[in-house]
Amino acid sequence: AFRGRSGRNTIRRMSKLEANLRVAQPLVSGQAVEAVLELSAPNPVEVEYVDVLLEGKSGWHTGSGKQRRSRSETFLRASARVDLNKTLTGAHAYKFSFPFAEILPPSFTHSNAYVSYVMRATASIPWALDPHWSWPLTVDAPGPTGLRPTPQVFRRPDGVELSLERNVLGRGDILRGRIAWPLADAPREVQVVLREVVGLVSITGSVRQRFGLCLAVTVAIDPHAAGGSAFEFRLPRHLTVAFQAGCVQMHWELCVQRVEAGLLWDSRSDEFKTPIAISSAPVTAVPLQLAPPVGDARLLGIARE
Repeated sequence: AFRGRSGRNTIRRMSKLEANLRVAQPLVSGQAVEAVLELSAPNPVEVEYVDVLLEGKSGWHTGSGKQRRSRSETFLRASARVDLNKTLTGAHAYKFSFPFAEILPPSFTHSNAYVSYVMRATASIPWALDPHWSWPLTVDAPGPTGLRPTPQVFRRPDGVELSLERNVLGRGDILRGRIAWPLADAPREVQVVLREVVGLVSITGSVRQRFGLCLAVTVAIDPHAAGGSAFEFRLPRHLTVAFQAGCVQMHWELCVQRVEAGLLWDSRSDEFKTPIAISSAPVTAVPLQLAPPVGDARLLGIARE
């Protein structure tokens, strides 16, 4: 190997240092995170410090081949450093405690889009290649708090009416409503659909929409029913709440479509569309308060052996 003027070997050697991250998942926005970084060295290894980076990234793609279009954006980068300046042998554990901003979007996976989190660690070792590790993280957001549920009624000029028992729902709640249709133009059936509307934000700010998870129920229309034909269905307990993360956004939308001869009517004029708020947090009468933007905020953490 080539040796420099100082006589030191200028080829950096590989260090034998292993790392593992212990953290309870999913992480929840707004709650403190407790994580433990475990370092293991079968032989003595001098370590100056360990840098820990929490990274949040969103991205999307459409098309394929030459028509493929994609975009990605890092919306969160937060870091912390553990100063060691010691020789490690055997197993060592370092505990981190840091707050999680309330407005962090949840982890999300769609055929055209994603929101993901990863924690990376890099150890600085003199005269050796710095080892680095990464661990994927799952983040859950409880949704907006302070929203007060109220009944909501939508009317079309032709007399079609959609009424909802409440416009704010929690995970596992039952969505209840009624549909009233004038006798002269009443279909036999309509389909009520609660669906994810995924927005793919381009670099110019334009938004392409894609649909994700859809929950549907077919309702038989009785024009003579007092107050309209009732419907209800229960929401799953693991729905993703609405969010905006870099170049990807998502909200929930309630859609009502006419069904003719067992097929969905393709006229958009026969649809109701209204946003629905979904939250896992208790509903109160307190006005919604948004936390300040995360920006480039650093992790506030203390490491101790």
